[in-house]
Amino acid sequence: MGQAGPSERIVTRRLLLRCWRPEDAALLKHAIDGSLDHLRAWMPWAMEEPSALPVLEARLEKFRDDFLSGTEWLYGIFDSAEHAVLGGAGLHPRQGPGILEIGYWVRADVTGLGYATEAAAALTRAGFADPTVERMEIRCDPRNLRSAAVPRRLGYRHAGTLERNTTTPGGQMRDTMVWELTRQEFSRVRPTLSTPTLTNEEARMEKPDWLASLFPWEQRAVTVNGRRMSYIDEGPRDGRPVLLLSGNPTWGFLYRDFIAPLTAEGFRAIAPDWIGAGYSDHPRVDAALSFAHHIADLVSLIDQLELNGFVVVGQDWGGPQGTGAALQRLDRLSALIVMSTWLFNGHVGPFHSSPRPWTTWHAPLIGQYFMKRNKVLSHGGPSVISRRGMTELEARAYHHVFDEPDSDHVVLTWPRTIPMREGDRGWADMATIESRLSELAETPTLLLYATQDSVFGKPYADRLKQLLPHAEGPLPIEGADHFLQDDRGPEVAAAIVDFLRRSIGSKGQPGAVSPRKSPEPRAGEWKLEFVAADPDELAALRADPLLVEQELDVRPEVAEALERAVGFRAGRTCWRSAHSSLYALELADFGRGRPSMATVYGLWPRWEPRPLEAEIDRDLFDFCLWVAAIAPGIEPSNVSLVAQHAGLPRA
Repeated sequence: MGQAGPSERIVTRRLLLRCWRPEDAALLKHAIDGSLDHLRAWMPWAMEEPSALPVLEARLEKFRDDFLSGTEWLYGIFDSAEHAVLGGAGLHPRQGPGILEIGYWVRADVTGLGYATEAAAALTRAGFADPTVERMEIRCDPRNLRSAAVPRRLGYRHAGTLERNTTTPGGQMRDTMVWELTRQEFSRVRPTLSTPTLTNEEARMEKPDWLASLFPWEQRAVTVNGRRMSYIDEGPRDGRPVLLLSGNPTWGFLYRDFIAPLTAEGFRAIAPDWIGAGYSDHPRVDAALSFAHHIADLVSLIDQLELNGFVVVGQDWGGPQGTGAALQRLDRLSALIVMSTWLFNGHVGPFHSSPRPWTTWHAPLIGQYFMKRNKVLSHGGPSVISRRGMTELEARAYHHVFDEPDSDHVVLTWPRTIPMREGDRGWADMATIESRLSELAETPTLLLYATQDSVFGKPYADRLKQLLPHAEGPLPIEGADHFLQDDRGPEVAAAIVDFLRRSIGSKGQPGAVSPRKSPEPRAGEWKLEFVAADPDELAALRADPLLVEQELDVRPEVAEALERAVGFRAGRTCWRSAHSSLYALELADFGRGRPSMATVYGLWPRWEPRPLEAEIDRDLFDFCLWVAAIAPGIEPSNVSLVAQHAGLPRA
């Protein structure tokens, strides 16, 4: 394939295909060991299984090395939440130049569900995304009817059968069916390879055809803190990564004039969409869209993409959220560029203090009417205040990602997070950022501002200069309003490229990021015991909603059992899991004589990614066993049997 190779992560309707990592070994072992008889019938490698965890870890490390070096591209097939391995797949260049062969396998208990077809369709699209690939192949044993059905469904042509050309896993000679799909044939069958029945969230990854002329780059995705973050990633893999961070109510489209200038200079341009915006997931829960959560989401992206020597370019909320993430990974930061933004408390300009329209727009309940029901900002914003004038298609590009009803929750949570006075929801995080700006004294920094900015004008830029005295600027961008990337995109991009060329250059910094590992559970029998969490500890954590039961008293006996167990009808209590993570159970009372709503939160280090999903799953499973033990009519043994039947790995 070409220099960049296929994406490390491919999101489909139900699946996530991801480059293997050593820490996937436990999930892989669970998948293989439970399907040995099924796999040994068709897969020669299965004859050597089961393998010990260290062996699988080493194997997955090699798979990852091969993927990154372009030798071959092997993927794990995961469920969409990355809780379980459902199988494996790969793109293999072993048939010669211009040809890629697709291989796949799935667990015995998920055969017949279309997962192999869904994965093979995604890899077909990924293969033909490289212009050097002229033909895709799928090869299989003619006796494996399920496997042979996959290429047939996808429109591959049966090119022939090789007689007795290889052996079965048991050593007998067998034939091989060869299925082919040329690039020309691909153009004919392509509609059948795109997912026809996407959910609303998944449809966001499928950009409409009309957008291609304005924003042609591929939307990729990575799971951060349990939610899908979309991003574009263009330019050489060994180029210095430049994170292009937008704000409210925009997405990566804001940086469309930056991609070509950056990549032409050898930089790697990465424009993520914040959770809640663009093509990323759009949760409807405030706690998932907090200041700290956005920072932790970006830190997770930086870690998972293994970005070293990266640059942060932030405007509006991209400024503080990007700077917070940069401070968390300061040893890997190479430069900071902020524009039309702020990184401090104590200054409230005319725009943010004005009741016409700002403070009225997002007032309690009134904000729901204006911002969400009538979309006054998500369907306005850049198109309303553009100084250069915006085409109808450009305005639609900004707005369409919020077309779905109730999809613009983040457009309301962001203004409500702006710290106007001490105690506001964004005050503590902004105070932390401001107090740590001196740590950036050795980091090349550039300040820019729009001379006509009606939101963050020159007083904000001057205050940033006081706090970052080593920075270049503030550089004025004449004739631009708040969204200066849109009003003066080529000019701003040229200034940034010039600054980066002079200060750090475009060559990336090699070096792998150490993968996170889940801590070993505490020895001995674990039992759920509620504790009074220390207030200072809680202040350093963020609350991540994991289980939300909006109608808890649909089973009154369960609601009443919880009230007896925790000693209150409304309130919050905490416990530590077997992995020593802190969790909280919050009950709410709607006046029905028992707890009416329950939420379980994970309490994580404030700006860091949450623990591995497998660890959280095991902790939540322990909590479910506890609920079953205290609630009439639910048996812990049944919870275990249901989990086993669903194929969920447990500690």
